[in-house]
Amino acid sequence: MIPKDLTTVGMKLRNMSVMFCGIADFTEIAETADLVVFLSIVTEYFERVCKIVEVHYGVIDKIIEGSVMVLFGAENHQVCACHAALEILESLREFEKRWEECNFSKPQVNTILVSIVEKCFVDAWNPITV
Repeated sequence: MIPKDLTTVGMKLRNMSVMFCGIADFTEIAETADLVVFLSIVTEYFERVCKIVEVHYGVIDKIIEGSVMVLFGAENHQVCACHAALEILESLREFEKRWEECNFSKPQVNTILVSIVEKCFVDAWNPITV
């Protein structure tokens, strides 16, 4: 007999926060920079962001063209999302020197948007648990 919770298909409502964080002029930089240097710098940037997100109980939903979408579903998701956003901004200050050493213009975060949603649907097959 299959347990009932494994046979339930659908979505469930959950309170959560969503954060978007993107690098300004990402496409333009990607098109004009040395590919090896660019990939090295961008990889380092995303590693920093992903580590910060993980520390604050976030889950990376997707990374598209220099932007990261993060979901926070922990009990205190609002605080976790805001702390992650502030820490990412602080990390960028440290990262600026490395960015400028490669002759890129000063990195700017195009957007860090934290949206706190009261109810949203989460895929029951892919629940966010922290």
